[in-house]
Amino acid sequence: MTDRSKQAPQEGPADPLRRARGLAALDDADAAVYTIGQAAELLGVPVAGLRRLDDADVLVPHRSAGGQRRYSRRQLERAERLLVLIEQGTPIAAAGRIADLEGQVVGLEEQVADLRGQLLEPQAASAGTAIGGITPDAPATGEAALTGTAGTARTDAASTDTASTGRAGSAGADSPT
Repeated sequence: MTDRSKQAPQEGPADPLRRARGLAALDDADAAVYTIGQAAELLGVPVAGLRRLDDADVLVPHRSAGGQRRYSRRQLERAERLLVLIEQGTPIAAAGRIADLEGQVVGLEEQVADLRGQLLEPQAASAGTAIGGITPDAPATGEAALTGTAGTARTDAASTDTASTGRAGSAGADSPT
């Protein structure tokens, strides 16, 4: 028997930090944790089918240190979409292009949703602030208007008014009617 007291302590799966990092990879959609055999089983296709997708450069898996293919959850989702398109008679290269374009559409839709959220979000917090950080009660004349501390829009209005009337002030406030 081997005397365990003479062996150097080794980090194993029981090491809490290592275990936490390993479990975190399960939540990461981009962590390459599935072997080609596991991926094929999950997708219900032969291993050769995944190799064909790799050979056609439409699904390029990560590689382990030993050169073995490793797939992430996101890659398996892409493989699933590719396989559906191919089963419908779409050539592999065209299926790859379609999947790329569908991915771009999803990304653009997410950007639009984010931008809409930025436009519609805290209106209550910005109720007193107009575009460009100018508040409705900002001075129209005086030092703030001349130095630009009230905002770009106010400075532009003051300089336009100065150019047309020869004096600083808000447009139309002191002009004769």
